[in-house]
Amino acid sequence: SFSIFIVTYYIYEESGSLRMIILACSFFVMGSIDTFHTLSYKGMADFFITNESANRATTFWILSRLIGSIGLLSAAIIPAHKTINLNKWNFIAPTFILVISLLIIVTFKQEFFPAMYIEGIGLTKIKILLEYLVVFIMIITFLKVEREYRITNKRLDYLIMIALLLSIFSEFAFISYGSVYDAYNYLGHIYKVL
Repeated sequence: SFSIFIVTYYIYEESGSLRMIILACSFFVMGSIDTFHTLSYKGMADFFITNESANRATTFWILSRLIGSIGLLSAAIIPAHKTINLNKWNFIAPTFILVISLLIIVTFKQEFFPAMYIEGIGLTKIKILLEYLVVFIMIITFLKVEREYRITNKRLDYLIMIALLLSIFSEFAFISYGSVYDAYNYLGHIYKVL
């Protein structure tokens, strides 16, 4: 995510492409929140507070997926040729504030968000519903990119479609797990890495 952020960030400097700066910000958020997800995973060393429950890591996970899927859809909707003449910090600063705000809220004000995972019970209905929402957004994004691919036949669009399909499979695996250590959770992370 951070590599994609850096590349799209510098592409924006050269091209002024609105699509690229939206992608840059989306991947910065996903990379940052995925890092928080990893560091707050149950069993990891303390990350600001004790990692005694899987709820915080699960909350970071779903926030990253929601923001990322909305960012990808937003970028797909923006015409590829659309350029703007704004300083990139008009996009990066609010993105950075969002990331820090989510870190603080999820870590120190956990009651702000509904529980996503309850120890001994598993995933909550709201978490499962939000995963389906992420899948729905990704399907819409896939269809939008696929329509553009039919017109332009760009290899990048083809690769984005593959990435979206793998992400959809990943989300379906995360809808199915009962424990943060079971096979579906592991499979979901494998799809995510791919």
